[in-house]
Amino acid sequence: MTSQTTPDFLKTVKGQYLMKEEYIEKYNYTIAIPYIKYELINCFYSHFENLILLDKLNYNVVEKLIGEEIQDKFYDKDIFKDIELSEKAIAMREKDIAKMIQIVRESVKRNRLKHILKRTVSKILN
Repeated sequence: MTSQTTPDFLKTVKGQYLMKEEYIEKYNYTIAIPYIKYELINCFYSHFENLILLDKLNYNVVEKLIGEEIQDKFYDKDIFKDIELSEKAIAMREKDIAKMIQIVRESVKRNRLKHILKRTVSKILN
């Protein structure tokens, strides 16, 4: 079971996104475009959820980190074009930090017990 986050996780995810985008264009495999966009959006939110669940950062610190991350020029790309926009995607597109931290909060609330149970079982089995 994962016990901590990787500090450069989002940097890696963004690099993989660009690489996948390049291969999609090279091989004209446009059917994959929505999937890499959804993957990026989900990884974005998972990273911040994990900072709270695994690294025990508080919401104020995570909110600041979200604000810093979303200012990256990478997110000015057409990531949100040609996909059905979820609440997560809309918040990212609009750079609505308050909405993004609310989404993270709700996800943490839903997954906290599951995380505690997995950690406990993992310790027992190891």
